[in-house]
Amino acid sequence: IYHKNESFSFDDALGGSFGGKTIAMGDQIIVVFKLDESFLAKLTEGKHTLSVESEKFPNIEIGFELTKNSMNQKFAP
Repeated sequence: IYHKNESFSFDDALGGSFGGKTIAMGDQIIVVFKLDESFLAKLTEGKHTLSVESEKFPNIEIGFELTKNSMNQKFAP
């Protein structure tokens, strides 16, 4: 998890590391998921749904769409 050039793990966030921090309207919070090669091979152009299940936080379902311009991008926080 990235917010204002600071990085946090899910454990940090669940443990209260965001406590006292202001998240303003328009701020960007970036969540990065590490995916294995077999999953990445299934990602083609078009709409997808990623379901994240964990004992640490409620299940999350993320909808996204990939285009030629949004595929194979490098992440630089």
